[in-house]
Amino acid sequence: MAATMVGRPAGRKSTSTTRGFVALMLITAGALVLAGRVLPVAGESLVLVLGVELLIWAWAARDDGPLIAGGVLTGVGAAILLVAGPLAGADPNVIGGAFVVLVAAGFAMVGAASRLLLVVGCPGR
Repeated sequence: MAATMVGRPAGRKSTSTTRGFVALMLITAGALVLAGRVLPVAGESLVLVLGVELLIWAWAARDDGPLIAGGVLTGVGAAILLVAGPLAGADPNVIGGAFVVLVAAGFAMVGAASRLLLVVGCPGR
């Protein structure tokens, strides 16, 4: 039987920029979890900070992969901070509504930022 080689797309290669952003995200996550032991608001801001870092990574790399994750995480992180902070103890309907609105804002951010990447130009397109 003859050996056949299955063609695969080249895929994305790991660059020093990618490794740098991944290292930054891991260090930030560890620092915020550790700081969250002393200041609860630092631990609650973890998702928001990681979302913003992913958005910065998407802008620097002109890639839409981290953009999607960053927009969604930013919306969820902002919702977590709002619910844990100013809306703590509010009516459950207000908390739920605010959470849904901020998650929707995160998705809207993905749409707006992806349009910006189209205008500015993305090397992969």
